[in-house]
Amino acid sequence: MLKRMKIPTLQERRKANKLIFYKVVEGLVPALPSQDFLTPVRQSKRRVTP
Repeated sequence: MLKRMKIPTLQERRKANKLIFYKVVEGLVPALPSQDFLTPVRQSKRRVTP
């Protein structure tokens, strides 16, 4: 079924992910800047007092 759907095996996907992680750690490819995937929490300007 994997071949018919053209899905790589789990072993192949793990190997590819290890290579990508290695390249990022070693600085061979740039990592995504945090502003590209993290959004700041919006702070409310209202203050609640008891």
